[in-house]
Amino acid sequence: MHEANPYLKEDIRTIEDFLEHESLAISSNPFVFNGLCKNFDHTDDLRDRGFMIFEDASDPITDFDDYGGDSNIIGSILEGIGFENSVIEEYLNFVLSDGKPIRSLANGLSFKINGSEMAPEDGQHRFARTITNHVREFMKRDPDIFTFANYMDAHAPLNISEEALNEFSPTKSIDELPIGVRGQTVHESTDTGLSEQMFDLYKAVIWDLDRIITPLVRDAVESGSFVVITADHGNWFRRDRELDEERIHVPLVIFSPYREPGEIEETVNLRSLPKTTADELGIDNDFDGYNLLDVSEDKLSVTELIHDPSNPGSPVEPFGQSNQSIRHDIAVVKGDSRMDYVDGFKKVRGDLDEELKDHIRKIRSEDVTFEPTNDSADSDRKDRLRQLGYLE
Repeated sequence: MHEANPYLKEDIRTIEDFLEHESLAISSNPFVFNGLCKNFDHTDDLRDRGFMIFEDASDPITDFDDYGGDSNIIGSILEGIGFENSVIEEYLNFVLSDGKPIRSLANGLSFKINGSEMAPEDGQHRFARTITNHVREFMKRDPDIFTFANYMDAHAPLNISEEALNEFSPTKSIDELPIGVRGQTVHESTDTGLSEQMFDLYKAVIWDLDRIITPLVRDAVESGSFVVITADHGNWFRRDRELDEERIHVPLVIFSPYREPGEIEETVNLRSLPKTTADELGIDNDFDGYNLLDVSEDKLSVTELIHDPSNPGSPVEPFGQSNQSIRHDIAVVKGDSRMDYVDGFKKVRGDLDEELKDHIRKIRSEDVTFEPTNDSADSDRKDRLRQLGYLE
């Protein structure tokens, strides 16, 4: 998700565009709304949406970083007067993107003044119950719906319930646990005890999430829904380097009303989820990939990590910024074999050396570097998505 998000534009078809279902994207992390939810019918970031004075104008949460519309014209004008790629350009893009600058400006000012409060929850950094309740409400509206729910409770900063505390740390109080500690703090810390405490806290959070989400999944499957549970990355509390095993391997559990549910054990690419979804609904499609429920042997799985090695744990833009040193690390896994590229090839395990090296060479030979506001951005964006395996 992180690597693909900056490249997603409205003219690139997603599974949400393909389905005719009414759709909802919901998350407590607004990062998701930077591009992945562009064409959803409804977006919910758990904030009070009362700040939207004009629903038909630009939304300051989902549209502020949108480089579409007149951005090239604006960029050309601002470049001429020395304000290219500035905050001024972002604001102008925002207020002009929907062709209703006064109403968009009113929405932006209203959000700045009134719209920053998140919806209440059981406790800080815990939103699973609220997200689940909102999804249930959406499910009651129509039997034909598509929902993308991003549960961030297992993403630092973390918090747990009293029940989880008694289950996992009965001898400690909440105050003795690293509640509310940012992931960045763990990455920068030399205290191994902190990372171990965070990992223990992480397991307790998973226990909390299971208790909240399982009834929702059960009800959805019993009503005939297709449900997928997965993640865009694993935990990152104990690490020796950027491409930890725990970080690049994620669970993939699929529930289909037409097949026995189960966890996909083989190495696969999550990019096949759109094809799997369409196939399971019995809809003809030309999505790239394969049906994950038909996999009987290991597939090639690629993880590309775009990061600033001088600032571990900090997100970066793939096209880079003047104050960042951008590096692309790659891990290719197939079954029991793994090959990494981190300033050179590094065999991790297995005997498929040449096959994995060839794939890494292919990715590196087709590198695309671009600014998101240049004239060829849409073409370059599609090229990069193909390299990452999201498009044919």
